[in-house]
Amino acid sequence: MSKIEVIQETNLTEQDHIQISTLLDMSFDTDFKGRSYFLQPHHFRVVWREGQILGHAGLILRRVLLDGQEIEILGLCDVAVSPDVRKTGIASALVERSIEVARDLPVQFFALFGTENLYKKAGFEPMDNEIIWFDMEDGPSREVRRGGKGDLMVLELGMTKWNSQGTLDLLGFKF
Repeated sequence: MSKIEVIQETNLTEQDHIQISTLLDMSFDTDFKGRSYFLQPHHFRVVWREGQILGHAGLILRRVLLDGQEIEILGLCDVAVSPDVRKTGIASALVERSIEVARDLPVQFFALFGTENLYKKAGFEPMDNEIIWFDMEDGPSREVRRGGKGDLMVLELGMTKWNSQGTLDLLGFKF
């Protein structure tokens, strides 16, 4: 029996939310404000459960503009593993399962903001796109930001190539 579960956001239990929130607080310096997500709820959660949730990845569907063209992407965010079981392959397994989920969805690309070698090993490639997003980090949308070069990574899921020279407008927050 697999320890990895894919759960739609609406099917998370209150206990799931509590366990994920605790895991995120242990894994990041960012204040999640007691939530099981950073800025907005995700569409899917990929979790590693052994009695309790020991690993987590959030998946968020997004319609974005890449060089003015609308595309659908899946975003990977909030990847976290309990400190007690880090370096055991859980994060890699969560990313691999997340890629399987992405391949089953009608999206052309799987994207994330991060620089971990784990993502490169899974096939994500660093991109140098200029990025536009709403700054929501401290509450409601405050202003539109530009920049972000250096931490965008993309996995192409089909035959369409990512335009690494175009501007990526997230049409919302940075996941």
